[in-house]
Amino acid sequence: MKTEKKNYWILSGEGENGTWEKHHCTLTGAKRIATKERCGGDRWARIFEEVPETETELAYVIDIDNGDMRDMPEED
Repeated sequence: MKTEKKNYWILSGEGENGTWEKHHCTLTGAKRIATKERCGGDRWARIFEEVPETETELAYVIDIDNGDMRDMPEED
């Protein structure tokens, strides 16, 4: 089975504030990155899959764990 690379956004931080980072990788790769972000247990990290823009919808991201949809983060 071939694993497909997609655009994933990882929201991670300490307390209530977080920082978005975009990664082009497999889901397994995104999970590894999120695990590394959590490192010592004081940080949290969420993985969002990028859903591209279509003729009828703007692009957005969706949380892979709970389906929470959010506007597309700003790229630096």
